[in-house]
Amino acid sequence: MSFTVFKKATKVVSYISQRPLLLNLMRKFTKEKNLVKLAKTRFAMTFLTLEAMYKQMKNLRTLIISNEWSTSKFAKEVLGKEVSAILYSAYFWNDVVKVVKVYGPLVSFLCLVDGEKDPQWAICLKQ
Repeated sequence: MSFTVFKKATKVVSYISQRPLLLNLMRKFTKEKNLVKLAKTRFAMTFLTLEAMYKQMKNLRTLIISNEWSTSKFAKEVLGKEVSAILYSAYFWNDVVKVVKVYGPLVSFLCLVDGEKDPQWAICLKQ
């Protein structure tokens, strides 16, 4: 499940971010929020991006049912149709919720113990 949801999320983010006009349209619907979140590791970055998508779920779904989307060239492209289907899929969003709930605490913990200034892992082990 998690590999598939990450793969689909990557497809959505790649499609949007490689098209400046679509990226601007997405930002209009997400109130200037970006989906890509930078992190030290690829896993953390992928998870944080998925979490950002989850926080913008309603806005992303509103985007793909909007008149701006349906009249755009993106809605007619094969990849655009795939992205639209992913964003409209209840199964995709259910998997996103599961991943965020399961991996969220783990990512938070790993970010805590990965601190370079203080040995936070020692504090975590004492608790």
